[in-house]
Amino acid sequence: MDFWSEIVGQPAAVDALERAASPGGELAHAWLITGPPGSGRSNLALRFAAALTAREPGDRERVFAQVRARTHPDVAVLTTQKVVIGIDLRDIATTAHYAPAEGRHRVIVIEDAD
Repeated sequence: MDFWSEIVGQPAAVDALERAASPGGELAHAWLITGPPGSGRSNLALRFAAALTAREPGDRERVFAQVRARTHPDVAVLTTQKVVIGIDLRDIATTAHYAPAEGRHRVIVIEDAD
């Protein structure tokens, strides 16, 4: 099964993120994934985080399961449940400069950062 198959109707976004996540791809230090509620931006961001973190393409599904469960040591997900992102962001951001523990990259996903 294709790693990106659950992302429906976003072939250009999937193509761009796949190219960036591939070894040797052009990777920016930050990505902004936007869209209306229900457009799948969180699912796309978590898939991208797994693709960036997995050492081999065959590891992506296993890594994604950890990312989705919020148990991967190299991926932090900050979900805003309030109007203002508070100290949680500062705590997570201080870990950004550390080398990845297990994967290729360290990734921080901030949901609803508007």
